[in-house]
Amino acid sequence: MPVLNWIGKDKIVNHDKDLPFRVLKPSRELSEGASDNLVIRGDNLEGLKALLPFYAGKVKCIYIDPPYNTGNQTWKYNDRVDAPQIREWPHKTVGPEGQDLCRHDKWLCMMYPRLKILHELLDDDGVIFISIDDNEYHNLRLVCNEIFSPQNFVASLVWEKKKKGSHLDSDITNVKEYVVAYRKSAKFKGLVGQIVSDLETYPCINPGNGYSTRIIPKGTPSNYAKKDVELSAGHIISSGNMKLTLKDDLSIKNGILQSPVSIEAEWRYQQSSLDQFAAKGTLYFTRDLYLRNKVTDIRSKRLKDLLPRVSSSELANAYDDLYEATSADEIDEQKVKEINSRIGELEAGVSHFNVDDLMADGWGSNEDADNEQRAIFGEKLFDYPKPVKLIKKLIASTRFKEGYILDSFAGSGTTGQAVLELNKADGGDRKFILIELEEEIAEKITSERIRRVIKGYKGAAYEEGTGGSFSYLHLNGELFNKDGFINKSAAYEDVASYVYYSETNQYLVLDKISEPLLGKRNGTSYYLLFKDINKNTLDDKAFKSIKDEPGIKVVYADKCLIDQDICDKHDVVFKQIPYELRSF
Repeated sequence: MPVLNWIGKDKIVNHDKDLPFRVLKPSRELSEGASDNLVIRGDNLEGLKALLPFYAGKVKCIYIDPPYNTGNQTWKYNDRVDAPQIREWPHKTVGPEGQDLCRHDKWLCMMYPRLKILHELLDDDGVIFISIDDNEYHNLRLVCNEIFSPQNFVASLVWEKKKKGSHLDSDITNVKEYVVAYRKSAKFKGLVGQIVSDLETYPCINPGNGYSTRIIPKGTPSNYAKKDVELSAGHIISSGNMKLTLKDDLSIKNGILQSPVSIEAEWRYQQSSLDQFAAKGTLYFTRDLYLRNKVTDIRSKRLKDLLPRVSSSELANAYDDLYEATSADEIDEQKVKEINSRIGELEAGVSHFNVDDLMADGWGSNEDADNEQRAIFGEKLFDYPKPVKLIKKLIASTRFKEGYILDSFAGSGTTGQAVLELNKADGGDRKFILIELEEEIAEKITSERIRRVIKGYKGAAYEEGTGGSFSYLHLNGELFNKDGFINKSAAYEDVASYVYYSETNQYLVLDKISEPLLGKRNGTSYYLLFKDINKNTLDDKAFKSIKDEPGIKVVYADKCLIDQDICDKHDVVFKQIPYELRSF
């Protein structure tokens, strides 16, 4: 397999392993309740590493919208990598093509360790979507092939991002971006664009297949114009590029095949399938004496790799309706007005989201994304956002109705809104995890957007809230070093946070700690005795302070001097402080 090389690769290929494990610290003031939905403020590489002990292999779907490296975006490479080749890179804005000769190297050094951790976080049946444009598409594909393997490439989806190109486009009008999709493994079930339960018919002939002979069973019904048909063996039935050759005499009386007949053709199905169709009564002769099969079972149709801004078929139908309405002898002005309104809505991307037909109303545009910001905030606050519809449909196409949805380049928080709205639309129980670097964006845009979506907001019209909650977290101290051993200078609150989450799957609100009591969850109390490493003992003095607390008491310390029968009598469970990060 071809492997891409670049300046600094040898120094960052294992950079994800060199990072210490930091603790996530919740902020009660910035949270909207306590929740498995997370908004994390901090560097996304460190944030992803902090998630690993708890979420490795548990994330169902990842969507990221990293810097496109266009030369117009003011992003900086700031990872702490000790390497002479890249020592001059940090804290400097990456320049445009032709002026910054290392711009692609910087982008690859930034993306590689993040993609490695994202791969570890992904569930075996999960999928990652990455938005990108032509500037780094080719590099992204090669890097993803290296990390995810070429066999796990799913698709390069082409999204029509806007109706018109920029007046600055000099060579060609560019109205598209890509969404590159990779799976974790072959367990991924694929992207579903449409779930169909209506009656459909499928031809039993597929021009281009090899010729072979099938037997059509007695009793097969016919929709041929004549109820009675007699054709001799050797007769050829043809229409367009399809041809059937009768190997037996064909006899249809009163619309029913009177005896089995052998037919040579370019068959789509094996004999066993045709027998099953006939037994179910779904196989029939058409008006042209071809054979089709009626299908009413629920079917999943794969997503198309073209994601139009609006549905071209719906728009075409609307224009057809307009033509018909305006060509009538007596024009119904109200009807014309309604059709024009429908065309306007389609052009603007307005839709009623249908989770069972993702291709029905387009995938939204950059203009939609800007309008969504204005509806929520009253103004545009963030550049280059993605429309909610695009991300909502991408998530819906996985058909995961629960599990974690991760966005480590959260920006304005569109992914969080998409998850909340999708859950409301289909009754799902998905949880989002968003990571945003900039404190001002995380507090004033990302989390505030999610808060308004949850509670409802007044844009052009009042939008009812989705309901829900989220926890806002900061990156706190470095609990474990890069080798997975606890730091000698670890603070009590960092050890407490790790222990409490390990036990409860809930982030500890530090200002609620009443040392040594960390908190209570589902009738169990959790305690941590921690002053100095390897010097924390559950002795008589500590035991007396907790033994009379009602319910089960889980106590973390280095050693226990209390007899087991006494611990059992008072519902005390002793556990050793984890000084080494357990394998994830």
